[in-house]
Amino acid sequence: VQNLADRRILAAFVSMSEVGLYSVGYTFGTAVKFALSAFEPAWQPFVYAQMSKPEGRQTLARLVTYVLSGFIFCALGVAVLGREVVRLMTAPAFHAAAPVVPVVALAYLLHGVFLLASIGIGISKKARYYPIVTLASAGTNVAGNLLLIPRFGILGAAWATVASYVVMAGLGLLISQRLHPIPFELGRLARVVAPAVVVYAVSLLSPEAFVPAVAAKCALLLAFPVLVVATGALTAAER
Repeated sequence: VQNLADRRILAAFVSMSEVGLYSVGYTFGTAVKFALSAFEPAWQPFVYAQMSKPEGRQTLARLVTYVLSGFIFCALGVAVLGREVVRLMTAPAFHAAAPVVPVVALAYLLHGVFLLASIGIGISKKARYYPIVTLASAGTNVAGNLLLIPRFGILGAAWATVASYVVMAGLGLLISQRLHPIPFELGRLARVVAPAVVVYAVSLLSPEAFVPAVAAKCALLLAFPVLVVATGALTAAER
């Protein structure tokens, strides 16, 4: 339901050509998932290895900051360069799929937030909460699609996906923190998120021409870690 309901519902409200556009944009947006899939197999064993250590909670909190910062950078790269990648890798008929890419990238970034924020559920051996979270997320997806697609078309479907992952990440964090609180470094994470928002916002002003746009956007992506350091997100030792 979480991954396929949007196409089914889209087909009831828009043409098949628009469903095709959405599928293309969605596929490029899910590039963020490569980072999640590469990290996930190592994450749970590491979490369980920290459980018995006195400083385990602090270690997990610090690592969440590092990993989520990496996920943010990956999602930012997909979102910023999405239009150019679609133009480069598809026929002109599919270029209208580009606006879907950054929205789906945001959705899968939120999936990464869930992966990191819900570790207390596994540590507490309360796996029964996972299907509850998944069901709430899937229900939000269906309701969001039915509400947004008639008004906003394929972008409505993309934002319904974001809403569903907001619910997943939020519930995962809430339940996890009640079961096994982790002192997440929210202040530091905010100082990573803020530069990412600025970089993406500025990237929307990039030129339409392909080469100047790629040059400008690559420069912005390179500026992101500089901005993160400028916000004071790193300690002296980390710098």
